[in-house]
Amino acid sequence: HGVVARAVCLTLGSAHCLPASLPAPPDFPTVFEVAMRFFMRSLALLLAMPLTLSPTAAETWQAVKTEGLGFKIEMPGDPKVEEQDVDLGDGKSAKMRTIQILSPQAIYDVTIADYPAGMAQSIGTDTVLDNARDGALANAPGPLKSESKVVFAGQTARELLVDMTMGMTLRSYIFLVQDRLYNIGAITKDGGERSADIEKYFRSFTIDGAGSAAKP
Repeated sequence: HGVVARAVCLTLGSAHCLPASLPAPPDFPTVFEVAMRFFMRSLALLLAMPLTLSPTAAETWQAVKTEGLGFKIEMPGDPKVEEQDVDLGDGKSAKMRTIQILSPQAIYDVTIADYPAGMAQSIGTDTVLDNARDGALANAPGPLKSESKVVFAGQTARELLVDMTMGMTLRSYIFLVQDRLYNIGAITKDGGERSADIEKYFRSFTIDGAGSAAKP
């Protein structure tokens, strides 16, 4: 019992956590809460670096090694990969993987969360994406600038622009493919969220067996 309620909580949005009869622990972990912590940690490092909006000679774009993960993407260098299990309760967990690189221009981040079979689909795509958005915003330092429904990599997605304060903006695409939740994001200086490098990054994303990301 409580599986759907726990899964909704996982997909982010504290208002959608367990009902009063099944209270969530105070530190009940959710996927995008954890992902946003990674973003904030890297943002602190980025702010300590000289930030420009033009390519640097040191950056070499390359395909990220994602064998077995079902997608491809390019980043300017070798990213750091982190993996952890997020407890859903009832003996279930989601596998979360974060692929992230910090460059002088931006933080590039791909976060995927694999739910137990059928769990995310049983909730419904719109609910999953609504809760993912709400959870990310609850852990962001600034407000939502805009939200648009788009097609990204052939999938129904949400494009979010979030004010990360300190002159920084997060541009992110969240979408669900079967029981996998994707967040493809980049943080850059205000005004740089649609720069050539950021566009190159997003356009390079493909799901195996599908075409390249559609123009947002």
